[in-house]
Amino acid sequence: MTEKKAILDMQGFGCASCAYTVERLGRKLPGVTDIHVDLSTHEIRVTYTGEDTVLDGICNIVDRIGHDAKVRKM
Repeated sequence: MTEKKAILDMQGFGCASCAYTVERLGRKLPGVTDIHVDLSTHEIRVTYTGEDTVLDGICNIVDRIGHDAKVRKM
């Protein structure tokens, strides 16, 4: 299966604790091969295999910690 890449724009957070939580929980999602939160650009960069529902899962993680993320249209 080929790897896909996506960028999600973060809204409303910028602390290391939130970034760590998103990365740690994101790596547990089936299909995620790499995830990195860049606080300086307010981006979440994801490499994944499979369905785009993986991106919904990451948005749900961000929502659960009280913030917002949107998939960037590429």
